[in-house]
Amino acid sequence: MWEGLESLQLLWLANNRIHKIHPRAFFHLRQCRDQINLGGNKLTEIRRDMWTGLALLWALLLDHNLINNIHPGAFSQLKLCEVIDLRGNNLSVIRQDMWVGADHLQTLCLQKNYLTMIMSDTFFHLTSLEKLLLAENNIIHFEENSLSNQYLSRVDLHGNKFTTLSELVFGQIHLENLELTLGGNPLHCDGNLVWIKIQKQDRRSWQIQRDEFLGSGPAEPECENYPGVAWSDVQLDDSTLGGKNQKHHFFVPLQ
Repeated sequence: MWEGLESLQLLWLANNRIHKIHPRAFFHLRQCRDQINLGGNKLTEIRRDMWTGLALLWALLLDHNLINNIHPGAFSQLKLCEVIDLRGNNLSVIRQDMWVGADHLQTLCLQKNYLTMIMSDTFFHLTSLEKLLLAENNIIHFEENSLSNQYLSRVDLHGNKFTTLSELVFGQIHLENLELTLGGNPLHCDGNLVWIKIQKQDRRSWQIQRDEFLGSGPAEPECENYPGVAWSDVQLDDSTLGGKNQKHHFFVPLQ
């Protein structure tokens, strides 16, 4: 289908009604180095043979399809791919074997799916991963080492359903270099979050809305369960945290 277009750099197929991609469908686009946009279609599964020939591709956009199944090694043909966007699909489970071979992936977008749990070492094979976006799922539990990846610099978990978060979830991550967003979760002010207080606030962002703490949430400016954590009112221009110019209460670790 694409014979004679070997030098094509960008292919935009978004917002059609594509529900199936045949094996080797993009084989003749072997020089495509930018992106293929398949967002807004009707794909339900992702297979390895769909991407044969796209070893040089930088970004694959699959947002807002109906994807509920990703085969083992589904992205292993994308040898140099740095961005995969799977926002707004129907994924309820993600597994370690899905990412085998995606060695250069740096940004993985999984927002607005139906994930409820992240299993241990799910992202183990993504040795270059820097940004992991899991916002607005239904996540209630993270197993130990489920977000363990030494190069992660940003993790967005806002808008899920977990009530606590153990430090063990992050494994060997250097937390002093991590930007972590937690707003919009029904967090409980208990001892499992104490680890946050010992992290110095350098260039990181630790964002949690005070109003969303349950149980014995702090009524005073400083939560008795968190000696060394202070509450502050800040003005944010961020629609993901309640709309533009809304005031929110956050706690941040004291230096």
